[in-house]
Amino acid sequence: MKNKIRNESEFEKWFEKNFRRLGYVKILKKNKYKFPDYIMMRNNEKIRVELELRSSNFILHKHPIEQVDEVVCIEKDNSLPKKIIKVGGLTYEPKKVKRVNIALDDTQIGILKSIKGFGTKEAEKVKNILMAYLSEKGYLKEFQKR
Repeated sequence: MKNKIRNESEFEKWFEKNFRRLGYVKILKKNKYKFPDYIMMRNNEKIRVELELRSSNFILHKHPIEQVDEVVCIEKDNSLPKKIIKVGGLTYEPKKVKRVNIALDDTQIGILKSIKGFGTKEAEKVKNILMAYLSEKGYLKEFQKR
């Protein structure tokens, strides 16, 4: 078992291979880019499950607590009024990155908010597109030599 998880995508892959270890018998539905992440089956009951690397991310992501039954996480760093399943044997080790903040005007914020389903994963895609553009234009050559 790979015990180091670096991002949500790796955690999803681990979960889909190992959900039975957590007491679930079947994945009924995977909600790509929607909340909650999964609808699972356990004891003939549908369970709405949200995966989070840290339990505090549930609050950070502003998920509606009444629309989930359980939160599965690697690190339980916060309590929630729902069942939290902390996965044993996994360690969350994010890539060491520096965060960059950008300022958006009201129009830009309105455009992003109007895009249904725009969230963390889509922001990551936008970042990757920007990095590819900068690389193509030669702006990253100095950094790529390091």
